Amino acid sequence: MNPLKIFSVMAIVVAAPLLAHEGEDHGAPTVSPSSTVAPRTQTSSDDFELVAVLKDDKLVVYLDRYATNEPVENADIELDVGAVKIKPKVLPKGIYEFAAESFIAPGKYPLVFTIVAGETTDLLDAVLERGADANLLEHSRAWTTWTIWGGAAAFALGVFWIGGRRVRRAQQTRR
Repeated sequence: MNPLKIFSVMAIVVAAPLLAHEGEDHGAPTVSPSSTVAPRTQTSSDDFELVAVLKDDKLVVYLDRYATNEPVENADIELDVGAVKIKPKVLPKGIYEFAAESFIAPGKYPLVFTIVAGETTDLLDAVLERGADANLLEHSRAWTTWTIWGGAAAFALGVFWIGGRRVRRAQQTRR
């Protein structure tokens, strides 16, 4: 039998147990909330429906008519966050952007939106909850997991390197 084939089989047999680990259930996956979803809130009344999403340094608000789901463009909106009143930058298609300096720290923020659209005036309240920044959350794999995988890869490379040298020597001695 070819020494390279023997070496390949030996390398697989030796390296395979390194990939095994204990304590992992391969049953149905559990559903956990994603840490990458931006903080958001929604509220509605008989006239309006509002969704607010915190993106980077802006609170993006989507406003539409509750009954028809059509965007409410060029409405006069004011946001009250505690004692701070904020006016938005008006974008097309019922989208409004508020500066989000008031939402920098993690926490719960009560929001009150005053909306005037044509003849309709409404007051909508919501609570925006901002958790810890997703970039600051710890990676789901511990450093020990990466160390084990790195060690297994280094071992496998070492086995292949030594085996390759032995195969080359065996081929040179046959000549």
